[in-house]
Amino acid sequence: MKLSPSRRLFIASLVLQFLFQFSPHKVFAQVKPAQFFLHGHILHMDGQKIFFSYKGLGNERVWDTTLITGGSFTFRGNIFHPAKALLTILDSNRTSTIDPNVTMPLFIEPAAMRITLRKDHFREAKLTGSITQNELVNLLSAEKYGNELDGLVLERNTLEVRFNSNNSSGSNSLSGLIQSISKLNSKIDLLSKRVMQADRKFFRQHPSSYITVYKIVDNIRHYDLQELRLYYNRMSARVRASEYGLQLQFSMANLSKGSPGSMASDFASIGINKDTISLRKFAGKYVLLDFWASWCKPCRAGNPELKKLFYSYNKDVVFIGLASDDRSVEQWKSAVVSDGIGLWPQGLAGSIGDLYHVQGLPTKILINPEGRIIGRYGTEDGEPEERLPSKLAKLFKKHS
Repeated sequence: MKLSPSRRLFIASLVLQFLFQFSPHKVFAQVKPAQFFLHGHILHMDGQKIFFSYKGLGNERVWDTTLITGGSFTFRGNIFHPAKALLTILDSNRTSTIDPNVTMPLFIEPAAMRITLRKDHFREAKLTGSITQNELVNLLSAEKYGNELDGLVLERNTLEVRFNSNNSSGSNSLSGLIQSISKLNSKIDLLSKRVMQADRKFFRQHPSSYITVYKIVDNIRHYDLQELRLYYNRMSARVRASEYGLQLQFSMANLSKGSPGSMASDFASIGINKDTISLRKFAGKYVLLDFWASWCKPCRAGNPELKKLFYSYNKDVVFIGLASDDRSVEQWKSAVVSDGIGLWPQGLAGSIGDLYHVQGLPTKILINPEGRIIGRYGTEDGEPEERLPSKLAKLFKKHS
């Protein structure tokens, strides 16, 4: 279960803003802004506004608008490098991913470009004059299942909007929606793996394409640190200095904190019995950190298996639970009792997850007696959780 995207990206956004606003002479020492020109064509909409959004100078989101006249419109601006953009006629909720009057991501660049649109069919927009956009189109074609995947994601997003609306109104008829969303997620996961094969081939063939770094950052959880470093080292300095290049740098720095091979960060948390839980207390021992939450259904569903592991290995491994329930302490305490996981220390995660770059729940991190991370398991990042039992079995066969 993913943590809030806004929480994961908040710090990254601050760092990126700092780099661009306070150190532009360093980031773009050899890059000068250049003008783009976008001429658009759309019928039967004269006199209506059209909105254009893109990342401009200083990495700030620009929202420009103009009137459609004679079936045409024009936008001009300055950018440092190819930038992701979108067009829409919506004056509210402009970045909705499910509205037919919002384009799919487009990549503009310092050049003269043309785009053709149809009302209620913005997702089929044709942009020419951008080499970067051509690369994106070629990649989407190579992915084969990309269009089908986009359709499934669009369908899932639509159902999630309905679910959130019904849930907030207290509707009890949500089970059907939950089942439909779950089935779609399974299909999406399967197709995503096939799409990733095409992506990796593209990355190898186009190491310094802006589409390469964009796709890597957009699907960052699918790559381990070693693979990310391999792609990053092949990128040009110009791509590394781009918006997505900087995000990739930031993600790699975070991943190195919680990846196997790195040293575990010490922390302190107030336990459920108001005792202090810290990693330092258990120096010289194997430690398993379990990041979870009372509201996380996969976490709760996995607790019976976790208890089995505890009974098998509690003499060899210190189990520590860290829950993201800082705002719902009573629900956390109730879940600990209900699931019977008070067998091992339970504390609140607070900002500890950031030390280990926890992107989703559940996430389990195995640390050896020297304080080095030797395993990472989770739904959203790391190895599949099903591999944890075999890891522990291999480790402690030597000590049996």
